[in-house]
Amino acid sequence: MRPLDLLGLQIFTNPEPSHLMAVIRAWFGAAGLEMPPLSTCNSLSVILRLTLAGEGVSLLPPPSCRRSSAPGGCARFGARPAIARRACSLPIRSTCWAGAR
Repeated sequence: MRPLDLLGLQIFTNPEPSHLMAVIRAWFGAAGLEMPPLSTCNSLSVILRLTLAGEGVSLLPPPSCRRSSAPGGCARFGARPAIARRACSLPIRSTCWAGAR
C-alpha cells in the first residue's frame, strides 16, 4: 500500500505532536506527497472503532489492532515506502478499501 492509495479516503490519527502523526507525515513525504487533511482524535480505541466501522482508514500501533475482537478485525498491509517497523499497522476494513494486500 502506498500513500497515493489513501488519497481521497478519510484518514484518522492522533493530533500533533503525536508519534502517529509524525509517522504519517514522514510516510507521505517519503512518497513525495503532501499529507492530505486528516481527522484527529486523542483516543486510539475510538480511531480503531471508526476504522472497523468502515468510516475511514488509520495507522495504529500493532497492539491496538491485536486487542480488536471485531469479526474481520484489522488488515495489515505492506507499506511502500516502508514504515518504521515498530511504528504501526494499517487497519482497513475490506469494505472500505479493496486494494491489493
